[in-house]
Amino acid sequence: KTIFVNERKHAMLTCIQKHKSVDESSSIIDRCTQKEGETDIHVVPMGKCGEMWPYFRPNYNESAKYAVDVGSLSGDKQYDRVVAFIPTGWADATNWNKKNAVSKRRVDMDKIQNREGGDQKTEHFIDVEIRLFPYSEHSTFPELCAFVDFLKPRKVIPTVFSDEKDYAKIEGRFRDMIDSQRAK
Repeated sequence: KTIFVNERKHAMLTCIQKHKSVDESSSIIDRCTQKEGETDIHVVPMGKCGEMWPYFRPNYNESAKYAVDVGSLSGDKQYDRVVAFIPTGWADATNWNKKNAVSKRRVDMDKIQNREGGDQKTEHFIDVEIRLFPYSEHSTFPELCAFVDFLKPRKVIPTVFSDEKDYAKIEGRFRDMIDSQRAK
């Protein structure tokens, strides 16, 4: 199946695909398209489906409008359902997020279009389901070391530490991998 990705995401995937540690046979980039109307599966910015902070707030209307826009690019295809998956480290962060990890709402497209100046009655409803699933953006320590060793930054600045002693200890773990003489 082909997956739509925007220009920015396509560039990121191309860069990843070219890295020496990525097996050529994975060829994820070959499964992607930048033509929105070519496929029913889309990778979209997370904010299009909802906001995560301070707790998850789904954006049903924006998700439904996206489906209508994509449908018009596909030769007036009319979608009646959208399922959005949001990978996030915040999925289990609050009781609210845990209880609302699956959120559903039927969106009346006539009401949305009327708010935006349209007066056409279509009786078009889209069932929107937004699902959070736990995902960590954090690397393992060996992955982090490999990344720092690859970049050879001038300095590593810890952002999560308990006190000055802990800060110095974290800095020390990367001392052999940095290049303090490197230009900014």
